[in-house]
Amino acid sequence: MKKSGMERSNYHYRGRIVTLIPGMEGYMWTCQYIIVKSGRTEMDGSTDKTYLSREEAEYAALSAARTFIDHCQLDKDPLG
Repeated sequence: MKKSGMERSNYHYRGRIVTLIPGMEGYMWTCQYIIVKSGRTEMDGSTDKTYLSREEAEYAALSAARTFIDHCQLDKDPLG
């Protein structure tokens, strides 16, 4: 079970706010991310791995969020 209570970190990337939510599974770190634009959640997710440090987990989650933004082109209008 994931423990909570860690401080969230916010990063600005390409017009969005990426919120990182670190947590622990046993003695290992995980990190969830939320991608928000104009006050609306566009995507949330987490890495499937655990890490020895909080910093490693946060870096992996931020990288995953940035990759999602870059590759999925969230700015595109799905209706054309």
